[in-house]
Amino acid sequence: MDEKRAPSEVIFGRNSVQEAIAAGRTINKIFYLESGDNRLWQLVKEAKNAKIPCQAVPYEQLERLAQGLRHQGIAAELAAKDYADWSKCIERLAEAGKQALVLVLDSIQDGHNLGAILRTADAAKVDLVVIPKRRGQALDARVSRASAGAIEFVPVARVANLSQAIRELQSVGFWIYGLAAEGSEVYDEVDYADKTALLIGNEGRGIAQKLREHCDYLLSIPMYGQINSLNASVACALATFAARRSLGSARFD
Repeated sequence: MDEKRAPSEVIFGRNSVQEAIAAGRTINKIFYLESGDNRLWQLVKEAKNAKIPCQAVPYEQLERLAQGLRHQGIAAELAAKDYADWSKCIERLAEAGKQALVLVLDSIQDGHNLGAILRTADAAKVDLVVIPKRRGQALDARVSRASAGAIEFVPVARVANLSQAIRELQSVGFWIYGLAAEGSEVYDEVDYADKTALLIGNEGRGIAQKLREHCDYLLSIPMYGQINSLNASVACALATFAARRSLGSARFD
């Protein structure tokens, strides 16, 4: 009989998780038993101190995640690749006289969408993709597969606060272009700034209101059929290539 195995990007057990934290492994999220003991709480506290998102879950959910393996009340989902350092990215993007194209993703939650967006980002020479630590899809094995290898070539920064990240982009010269159905500018008719950040909304609700307030432009994609919206990754692709054509093919170095 074949041994029952959990997905390779998830590790289980207190020692395994503690060693991963100590080694500085890139961890998307830690799941822990909501009714644990003192040792478990100490491990979760250590993870939170390391700025790792943690979520309390019922026993049944951990059992399903572990697929029969012994989990000792805790599991950690490892990232498919390391995230780019946000502070270093901002320093690099702050250089004067350089064009740059950045994608900011507001809580994209589907792994296939994020993978497709990374494929677009590579093809359009996007300099950086920014995603939130919480309420969004992380870089896991599904994203890696959907990206068809693009995940290895596109820097992805994961930030605690998207609003703050957008303000920092604006402080180093970026203009923010949000994709929204009610946008007053058409995505392929607007003049894109030398430093452009495209803000792509969540698959269901679009761009959160607090993020819309940071936008310099809201861009629309004209619809001619009976359906009034596009898949997030498709809309992102259209706007990204429009921005790339406007900026030219030079990539920020």
